[in-house]
Amino acid sequence: MANRPVVHAGDKTSTVGRNRMFETPDDLREACLDYLSWAHANPLIEEKHFSSQGQILTAEMKKPRAVTIVGLCLHLGIHRHTWQNYRISEEFDLVCDEIEDRMKQYKFENAVAGLMNPTLIARDIGLVEKSEVSNSGTVTHVNYSPADYKQAELELGNKLDDLD
Repeated sequence: MANRPVVHAGDKTSTVGRNRMFETPDDLREACLDYLSWAHANPLIEEKHFSSQGQILTAEMKKPRAVTIVGLCLHLGIHRHTWQNYRISEEFDLVCDEIEDRMKQYKFENAVAGLMNPTLIARDIGLVEKSEVSNSGTVTHVNYSPADYKQAELELGNKLDDLD
């Protein structure tokens, strides 16, 4: 109960909220590493069909599971807001940084190896290229008459004749 906020109201003292699921940073780290181990041990299975010597064959291909904060929270049995509360806590912030860094590194390495979609992973871990296109020119709409179109057609025809 020492980790719960204490409210003093006159003579009464009470606590707010429920007890933390993880009392120490080491408890949180251990549970998070358990999620990362689980994700590694339980890859996604893709069923591939191919043909060899006239026979249709099926093979199961293992693909790495992309680890996410949402997946971590589901595994831990906590809400994303609870993760954010751990994240901003001075006691737990370094563990949260470590786990998020491990997750980013895992996804980055798998994307570089072609095992995960590099575009999605780059966006997910914040490696996006930004470019700006500016145009200071103006667009002018010109209305051509049928005679103008006929003239352009003749000029194009003459140029094509010159190529022969």
